Amino acid sequence: MHANDYEIDPAETATLSGKILIAGTGFIVGSGMWAILAFFRYGGGHESAMTLDLVLAALHLVVGLMILRQVHNAWYVGLALAGISIAATLPNGYYLPIVEDGVTGALLYFARSDFREFRLLRSRGSEGA
Repeated sequence: MHANDYEIDPAETATLSGKILIAGTGFIVGSGMWAILAFFRYGGGHESAMTLDLVLAALHLVVGLMILRQVHNAWYVGLALAGISIAATLPNGYYLPIVEDGVTGALLYFARSDFREFRLLRSRGSEGA
């Protein structure tokens, strides 16, 4: 085993997987959905739901960018945020985010094999066999 066996090929990092692009963009679009929902909750006088929605909007934007940049552990953070967001629909009384975050979480789950850190783990496992 050589030191450069675990280096990432520069050509491999130059392009972004379509699955990762779609999942990251889904979180960014979800950010807009949560921001619009916060606006409606503000208009309806639901201050606590509005605050929750604004926090989720900011988190969706940050996590979407983390996924697009393939930051270490972004896959886990994205799945956790999708689950939290699904649970956060209860205080809103509006259930469309279940569909959006459910689909986004599923897309992220299926993009796992395209993340850099999982490719490295898979390549290390195949070398030991």
